[in-house]
Order: sequence, then structure tokens, then C-alpha cells
Amino acid sequence: MKHILEPMYQRQIDILDYLLMHNKKISLNELSSLVNSSESTVLRDINYFQDNFSHSIQINRNNFKEIQLINTSSQQIKQIQSIILNSSLNIRVMTNIFLKPFETIDYYSTLLKTSNSSIYKSIKEINHKLKDYQIRIKRVSQKYFVSTYSEQLLRELLAIFWVETHLFNFKESISEYAEIVSEINDNYSELFMTNQLIKDYYLSFIFVSIVREKGKFFLTDSPLLPDNDSQEEIIKRIKKSIQYSPYIDNIFLIIGISIN
Repeated sequence: MKHILEPMYQRQIDILDYLLMHNKKISLNELSSLVNSSESTVLRDINYFQDNFSHSIQINRNNFKEIQLINTSSQQIKQIQSIILNSSLNIRVMTNIFLKPFETIDYYSTLLKTSNSSIYKSIKEINHKLKDYQIRIKRVSQKYFVSTYSEQLLRELLAIFWVETHLFNFKESISEYAEIVSEINDNYSELFMTNQLIKDYYLSFIFVSIVREKGKFFLTDSPLLPDNDSQEEIIKRIKKSIQYSPYIDNIFLIIGISIN
């Protein structure tokens, strides 16, 4: 769900992707065309990378307006992209309304240290970009939450979203529910040992399911004791809903095909 990013952040991430893809030189004109921006805008972004990430990235520019990454690995690029990704207000708004639903706009603006108008604008952008998935941030009685036509699709997308936004601190990001995740994962962990990223996606789906079930957003029509928030009952509900995980019984994931 990275496409909910504001245009500036999406452009910066795309520029890094294209520079990495073109391990030789790429012209400024071609790069600006690829990201649909002016040359001056692209140069401003490159200056931003050099000013803020000089410890991780080296970019060479010559007099022929050619640009090239020097001695920079894909891992270093991913780390920079992760920082850029988590600088996005849209990403932070989506994250916090998912984690802490049914709060007021004042609560989210205080939490994110920004204005109410910025939160309103962000919600509007997110809803516009997610409308094809029939997912939206909804307001009822001045309280906000993530609403969807298909809870299963939402959980699949949020599982991917969580890994994307917490790529370098994934275990830490789910630590609040680590005990429950671990207990549920014991049933299936042997399926996902061949690829760490696949395992993270699967654990992320469990984590997302826990958060949604605790928020009373049920995947099944007949949740087990929905008013009981004890850990035992949550685990029962998650085990019942986890059968819908896209990572269970998927032969392509189980055999450990690499994900780039």
C-alpha cells in the first residue's frame, strides 16, 4: 500500500529504485522522465539524499548530466527508502488509525504533532487512493477507524503494509502481541522457514488480525465470544480467522520462492 504516499515521498523512493536499477550511468533527462518530474526537482531530491544520507549513499554527477550510484548496496537503498516511507504523514495517519481506532481528530493531531487540517487532508488523500479496494478511513460520531467491504482483503493489504513500513524493525513493531503471535504461529511455522520475508508477511497477517479482532472488526460472520477480550478468547478467534490467510496453503509461498 505504498501508493498512499504523498507525491514527493513516492518520487524520492522511485528515484532511488531507478538509480539502483541502472547500476551504470543514467541521464538526468531520462531519470526525470521516469519519475515524471522536472530536472530541477530531481536534482533537488538528489541533493537531499546527499545532504541527509551521505553515510549510506554516494551519487556521482558529471558534466554531461549523468548520474550514478557509487558503492551503494540494495540494502543501503532499502534503509533510506524505509526512512523516507516513515516520514510520510499519510503513512503515519494510516498506521495510527489502524492501531488506535475510535479516537477523535484532536487525538491524532496531538499524537502526530500536526494540525487538524493536515490530518483531514491526509485522510482525504488516503481514501481517494484506496477507493478501488473499497477501503476507507471512516468517521462515526467524530471517531475514526478503518472500514472495508472485505475484511479479508484489508488484512492481506495491511499485512503487506506493515512489513513495508517496519522492514528493519519488524519484530520490535509487533512486540506488544509477541506472545499471542508466537502461540498462534507454532501451528504453521515449519511452512515458512525457507524465506524470512515470507515468514514476516505471515506473522504480520497474524499481528494485523489480532489488532483488528481486538478492535471488534471480525473476519468471520460468527466470531467466538466477541465481548470477551481475554488472551485465550482472542487466540481462539484468531485461530478461527487465520484460515483465511493468503499465506496458508499457497504453494508458491510455502516452497519459498524468493520475493524481490
